[in-house]
Amino acid sequence: MAASLSAQIATMASDLYREQVKGRVVDWDVPEQASGQQEMRNEPQVGGIYVRLFLKDPKFPLRNPKRFLEGLLDQYLTSVAASQYDGQAVDTELPLLLSAAPVSLLRMYPALADHVGYLGYVPKLVSAVAHGASRETIASETYVSEDGSSQQNSQTPPERVRLNCLRVLH
Repeated sequence: MAASLSAQIATMASDLYREQVKGRVVDWDVPEQASGQQEMRNEPQVGGIYVRLFLKDPKFPLRNPKRFLEGLLDQYLTSVAASQYDGQAVDTELPLLLSAAPVSLLRMYPALADHVGYLGYVPKLVSAVAHGASRETIASETYVSEDGSSQQNSQTPPERVRLNCLRVLH
């Protein structure tokens, strides 16, 4: 982004210089819509904090980490629901970003894990993961084990979801 801003300023400066060399008096002002603002408009943000920038530096001091965590979890649940229930094309990177940010936040502030449980996000998160996992795993009843052999899966979808959640936690 800094490189594109630098290139944009260099272009504007050269245009202004050419006009001045021609002998024209130019009343120059900052353009109303800068291209950097357009790029940042599509960036996911929670509480005024851009999620990608937070992921680059999770040690960034937050004013209210609890609210930030709540906002991340709310947006994550909304994006997962939109990707699961809507038939339209949805940005698949957004749920990934919104799931990585709470993980980084909880690593920096481990005491917030109690807050997540207290507000009742755990059942919501498990049901969102369960619904997505059941849709993916019901279609395929065979799986490849760790030794590379293909085996028939005898577990029910809820058991597979529980095992997948446990794998993520460990």
